[in-house]
Amino acid sequence: MIKKVNDSFYEMVGKSDILFTAGTLHPEYAENKKALVTFGSRNIKGIKLCSFSQQFALDDPRTFDLFDLIAEFNKIQNSGFFVILDTLYGADKFFGSLHEHNTTPVLLAELIKNFPKINFIAAHIGGLAAPFKEISTNFTPMDNLFFDTSNAAHVLEEKEFIYLLKVHGPEHIIFGTDWPWFTHSPEIALQNRILEKAGFSKKDNALVFSKNMSLLMKISR
Repeated sequence: MIKKVNDSFYEMVGKSDILFTAGTLHPEYAENKKALVTFGSRNIKGIKLCSFSQQFALDDPRTFDLFDLIAEFNKIQNSGFFVILDTLYGADKFFGSLHEHNTTPVLLAELIKNFPKINFIAAHIGGLAAPFKEISTNFTPMDNLFFDTSNAAHVLEEKEFIYLLKVHGPEHIIFGTDWPWFTHSPEIALQNRILEKAGFSKKDNALVFSKNMSLLMKISR
């Protein structure tokens, strides 16, 4: 299933001049190493994981084995793989998944600290619908932590969103819409207003809206 998903998305973006894809893995997938080799040959840098839908726990030893493997590729082969982790606080209540499969701020922050050789994008500012105190307490600034802004303007109070923007800085913020829930143009306008209130400059906004992701994906154009 993992190979089929990866191949289908790679085939889809191959027909476009503007689309890029991430790959996916799973702690119990027997061919993770082979998949990473394939990602390298396809110039895929991002690895998208969703613990509650893929049914694995962030603190499972097998999950740590997977991240050890990714870190090894980054260290030895300079692969530049980064990981995007979906988040939904209380996913078990929304989807009926297992509680231990939730990606919470405390679990995700601990994972990021344990694997400094891997850059992480924490979707939805680290915890969609999570209590602000849990987000702000667990996610202190880290060199390998990036926040995706999708949904943040809709689930956080504006002052909370601004606080996180200021604390982590423009070099660690990546614009996201979580399409199709929020359409692109209105979300750009909304987040532009909040970035301005956070004191971000035009140069800072360029990092948020394109340059940070371009650097992670090693896109030169």
